[in-house]
Order: sequence, then structure tokens, then C-alpha cells
Amino acid sequence: MATASIGFIKRVFQLADAEFRKAGWTKRKHGFSVDLSEDIYGRVGLNKAIGRGNGILEINPIVGVGSHKLEKLVMELLGLKFQPYVGAAIGRNVGYLMPEKKYRPWLFCEEDNCEALVADMVATVQEFGRPFMQEHMGLSALCEAMRHSRLGGPLDQYRIPAAYVLLGKNAEAEAFLEAKLKEMGSRNDMDAEWFRRFAAKLREAK
Repeated sequence: MATASIGFIKRVFQLADAEFRKAGWTKRKHGFSVDLSEDIYGRVGLNKAIGRGNGILEINPIVGVGSHKLEKLVMELLGLKFQPYVGAAIGRNVGYLMPEKKYRPWLFCEEDNCEALVADMVATVQEFGRPFMQEHMGLSALCEAMRHSRLGGPLDQYRIPAAYVLLGKNAEAEAFLEAKLKEMGSRNDMDAEWFRRFAAKLREAK
């Protein structure tokens, strides 16, 4: 089972770079971004896979929305370096934002019209990703989406209480921290220890 060549993969991503830039996106190290407000931004990450064989390159566009203030606070409390536009509070494969609501990858082969396929991928992100971003243009909307949907990710346990603090909802932040700490109980694994340190620092920041 032949895998897609490095040269072919590079060419497809160069086409994607050009098409996203043409649509108004800014190229970043980990994808593309667009400013929605002074604080809120949209981002698209292009996950790639070559495991299908037959020289096929699979690209899975993930549409996300993030907040600079939220990411900065979370990274500072975790003792990690803040990198603008890298993290996203919520995100989905663009296919789940379409009427079919199912996973949608784009498959590229060297004999295909890759320019047309890339243009279709970017147009799909524009058509269905942009409205998703507009729906979550505030920190409150992001917090609600993380709290009550499957749009968040593994950093939700940090982002949700931090978002509450930024929104001035200290009681909600404390209730979330208490519930999470109670759920962890006496666990002493790395994840539990990181959260306990985070919770202590967030309480100091309130």
C-alpha cells in the first residue's frame, strides 16, 4: 500500500495555504486564523492522515473558536507558555457543522484535480465554519458551549472555571472547582495534581 509522497503532501498544503489566504485567513504555525473581535478568533487546523494507502492524502479540517484572554489565563495558571491563536475553546470537524452532521474528510490523489478539491474544502469551511464562529463570538457563548455540549476538549476542566472567573461569575467557578476536586478524591496521578495546583492558583486570581 503506497503512501502519499512528501512532495505531493507539500504541494496540496501549499495550495491550501494560498486558498485560505485568498479567503481572508492568516497563516499560522498550527493552521489558519481569523479575528472575530479584539479577543475572540476563529481557527482552522488541517489534520492530515496517510494511512489509507494507494497514495491518498486525507485532510480533516477542524473549525474552532478561541479567546486570547481565556487561553492566556489558563496557560499562565498552568505554568505554560501562551501562544496566540494556537488553542481553541471549542472545535469540530467541519462535517458536523454541515446538514449531514457527520465526519467529512477530503481525500487527495496525485491524479486528481487538487486545485478544485482544495477550493471546495476552503469554500465548505467558509460556508459552514464561519456561521459556527459567529454563533460563539463571546466568552459567555464559549463557556456555555464547553459546559453543555461536546464542542470542547481535554482542557475543558481548566478553561470552564477560568472563563467563569473572567466573566465575573466567581460562584460558578468555585462550584465547578469543588465538584471536580470532589470527583478526583484522593487521586494522586499527574492530571489530578495539575488540576489541584491550577485550582489553587485560580482561587488566588479571583
